[in-house]
Amino acid sequence: MPTQRLFAAALLLLGASSCDSNEVHTGEPDSGSDSGRAIEDAGSDAGLIDASAEDGGAPDAASPLPVAPTPEDVPDIVAQINALAPGHAMYLPTVTVHPPAGYEDHDWFRYGPGGRDFCNQMAYAPDRQSALYAGANHGSPHRLNDVWEYHLGSNTWQALYGPTGGNFNSRVAQKRLVQRLIAGEELTDAELSETEEYRTWWRDNVMLHPEGYLSVNDPGHGPLEPWHTWDTLNYDPVNRRLMWPFAAAQPFGMSLHQWAWDLPERPTRGENLTKMVYFDLDSNRWELYRDQVGAPPVESNAALSIIHVGGTRFVYATAHWRGGTGMFLWDAGTGVWTRIRPNDGASLESLAEDGAFPQPDGLGEYSPTHDAILYVGQGVYISRAPRARLYRFETNEWTATAPPPVQASDSDSALVYAEAADRFVLVHPGHDATRVYEYDVSTESWQTRAFDGPALRSEPAFGYYDPRFGVVVMQPRRGSRVWVYRP
Repeated sequence: MPTQRLFAAALLLLGASSCDSNEVHTGEPDSGSDSGRAIEDAGSDAGLIDASAEDGGAPDAASPLPVAPTPEDVPDIVAQINALAPGHAMYLPTVTVHPPAGYEDHDWFRYGPGGRDFCNQMAYAPDRQSALYAGANHGSPHRLNDVWEYHLGSNTWQALYGPTGGNFNSRVAQKRLVQRLIAGEELTDAELSETEEYRTWWRDNVMLHPEGYLSVNDPGHGPLEPWHTWDTLNYDPVNRRLMWPFAAAQPFGMSLHQWAWDLPERPTRGENLTKMVYFDLDSNRWELYRDQVGAPPVESNAALSIIHVGGTRFVYATAHWRGGTGMFLWDAGTGVWTRIRPNDGASLESLAEDGAFPQPDGLGEYSPTHDAILYVGQGVYISRAPRARLYRFETNEWTATAPPPVQASDSDSALVYAEAADRFVLVHPGHDATRVYEYDVSTESWQTRAFDGPALRSEPAFGYYDPRFGVVVMQPRRGSRVWVYRP
């Protein structure tokens, strides 16, 4: 496969070292490869900080519960989905929801997690035959660090990890006061009172992980103060990790931790840690990626999705407004990021200006059938007119391709590759809830499909393609029922 050949050649150029005894699996599940560089398991000795300890806490023996098993199929639900004809859509019954402990009667999670800011893509986990979802809203209901699973065969949402760490969003103003205090500014008595309230909150909700970073004070070590998911959520099927590479979390606010606990010295940051996070389904913990080699200087607002192209391999590419311009092939198992230089090394900024390279806030997806990536959406360099770009691994080139019939972005649309129909499917219910838009790579053309069946609600919806049933699955952000379409 061209993608695999490209990756192998890149590793040879890098001269990657062999893995140590702590390596995780790399490549395809049965590859047995030992090339590249391993990621150490940052959570193997992780524990819960005792918030009452005078020195800032010490590891406790607490550990998270195992991840809940995947729900069993409901025969009636399976029969309804299998009976759906191509070009037809339907709503399933109201979803069954198993919310986080303590939220059983809360309106937040009555119909599942609800859509999260700027991420309408769910991550399919083939080993669980379900899709995973996470992401922090910017402030409503608060900056969430929970993890959910949707199982189509039973029409069930279940929380794998509940939201923890207190309401970060309600403490933003207090945090800014503390930062001013640490910087040496004089505060009023009222402001100092606010900082003491923040100190109490910090001691209750934040821990210093034994590996040298900050997380919420919970056995699962949820990310601290995440916001905006954008379109970087994906799943590593080899190592069973839900990846949220650019969570914009704050794991290294060591001066805050020193102040909160009156420590004589600032805690030391762990070696080779990044801000990139993942949720490990085997340990039921959030962890930080470490030992990333050649990673781009990007912390958030990725232009192109972290796109899975097989095994532990993912592609990231962007003409980025914060200086992270580039295209990379990332092996999430070895931690090696290999820069790809498409179009004979042409300037990516120039390609972006010409509409032939991804820019912020769009959507990307991969077709294994064609070994190609389709990217739709506008950017800061061009007009708001619909745009699309196609990247083929075989030629290592991005080209402008036929634009979709509608403008799309990661905040209002979803893009999937429906392998059984060999079509990319773009869903934009806020523009037209009665139609979807299908792209054929072979002809580089779009077709507008007025499907038979109920329309989606006229609001952003989040979802994925379910290869087990061959259908596109969407749930409106505030909807109680899941919508299914067969291309």
